[in-house]
Amino acid sequence: MPYPKEYSCRLEDPKKFDKFRRKNGGTGEGEEPKQKHDGKYYDIINAHLKGKPPKEGWKRQAIRYPLANKWKEAGARSHCKEHDGTFEPAKKETKATKEAKVVDVKFSKDSKTVFVRLEAPVHVLREGITQEELNKMLAEEEPEEGFVPPKDSEFILAEFRLISKTLIRDYWVDFSEDDVLKNAVGLAVGKPVLRDHHRTVENYAGVVESTSWDESSDPQGINGVLKVDTKQAPVIARGLLVEPPTVNCVSVTLSMEIKQSHDRGDFRQLLGTEVDGELVRWIVTEIREIPEVSFVWAGADPGATRRHEEESEDKDGADDDTPADVKEEAESLIKAGAQLNKLQRELEEVSKVKDELTPLAELGKDYLGYLRAEVLRLAKLTERDTAPIAALVNGTEDVKVLKELAASYRTKAEDNFPATCPKCGAKIVLRRSSVDFSLEPTRKTKDVDESAYQDRQPRNLRT
Repeated sequence: MPYPKEYSCRLEDPKKFDKFRRKNGGTGEGEEPKQKHDGKYYDIINAHLKGKPPKEGWKRQAIRYPLANKWKEAGARSHCKEHDGTFEPAKKETKATKEAKVVDVKFSKDSKTVFVRLEAPVHVLREGITQEELNKMLAEEEPEEGFVPPKDSEFILAEFRLISKTLIRDYWVDFSEDDVLKNAVGLAVGKPVLRDHHRTVENYAGVVESTSWDESSDPQGINGVLKVDTKQAPVIARGLLVEPPTVNCVSVTLSMEIKQSHDRGDFRQLLGTEVDGELVRWIVTEIREIPEVSFVWAGADPGATRRHEEESEDKDGADDDTPADVKEEAESLIKAGAQLNKLQRELEEVSKVKDELTPLAELGKDYLGYLRAEVLRLAKLTERDTAPIAALVNGTEDVKVLKELAASYRTKAEDNFPATCPKCGAKIVLRRSSVDFSLEPTRKTKDVDESAYQDRQPRNLRT
C-alpha cells in the first residue's frame, strides 16, 4: 500500500510475520552512518516470522525511501528492483490535506491523551474521495449480501427532559446561573443514546434527533426527542411502549466549566450546607459539550424524565397516526428481543449450575478410578489371568457393580491368605482397636525365638 512522504519496497508478505521493527537509515548526532545508497539514506523494516522463537526468525521485510532524504521515484524504484522487491510510489497529498490545519489542541487531565481538531475545506475520507463523492458511490452500489439498511419503521421517538435548570442535590451542582443551560440547548443534537453510560459501539441504543428549550415547565430545561433503534435496543423500546412505561429516566454526560460558590479551603467538606446565608455548591458557568445521553434506572436530575403525551400534545389529544404495519413490526421486534434476553438469562443459569457440578463430577471420576484400581488389586491376589477382569472393570461406570466385584475378590483373597499370627501360628486373629487380656490362647505353643522373625515380613492381608 502507498505511504505518505516515502516510497516503499516490499520484500516479503507481511502476513508471514507477527512483529515489525523499523531501522532508520538517517544518522543522528553521535551515530555511525547506517544503510545508504547513492548518497541517500533509506530505512529498513525488519520482521519476525510467525512461530519462530523470539530471538530467531528475524529478516528484512521491506525498505522505505523517505522523501525527506532526497529520494526520487526513479532512484527508489531502481534500488527496489535490485533487491527483487515490489515497488510502491509515495501517496500523493490532495489539495484538501495540504490545506488542512490544526485549530485546537487539548490535553486530558492525566496528560496522557491529546485531542487535536483539524479544519479542512473538504472532508477527505481517502485519497481523492470526498464525503459527497462517497455518498454518490454508495447510492449507485448494490448493498452487500446480508446487510439490511435501517428503515424508519424500526425506530420509535420518545421525548425526555435531558437536564433541568436547577440544583442537582447530592452532587451540589447548580445549573440555574443565567442562561448557561439555555445556551447549550443544541449541543446534544445528533449525539448517541446509550445504555447506562457504557461507552462502546455495541451499547448504542439510538440518537438524539432534536432538542428544545422548555419554558413552560418548572423548572425550565432542555428537552430532547430520542430516536430509539428497536432492533439494537428491543428491551428499551419495549419499556418505552408498554403502558405504563417502564423506561422513564435519562442521564447526560457533560463537559463544563464550574466555580465555587465560596472561596474557602474547606469548600468540599461544606458542600450542601449553608454558609453566610448561601448554599455551598458548584456553579456551572459554561457547558462545552454533551457527548452522550444514556437511559438509566434513575438519574442524578430527578426531573430528567419522559415527557408523556399529555404534556406535549393538545388537551383534546391527537389520534396516533402511526401506521398499523409499523406498530406490528415494532412489536414483533420487541417480542423477539425479549425472548432473546430470556434465553440469555436461562443460559447464564445453566452456566452457574455447570460451574457448581463440575467439582462434584471430578470427585466422582476420582472415586470411580479408585474402585477400578481396588478391584484389579484384589483380583491379582486370587486370579492368574486378570485381563478379562480388567476389560470388564474398565468398561463399566456402574459403581454398584464395581463395589460388588471388590467385595467378592476381597472374600476370596481372605480365604486364600488368611490372617495368621506370626508368633503362634493361630489362624483366628481378631482385628480390633483394644486388647482383651481375658482371652486365653486356644492352644499351647512351644517357645519361639522371636529374633528369627524380626527380619521376616508376616503374610497378613491388608485391605
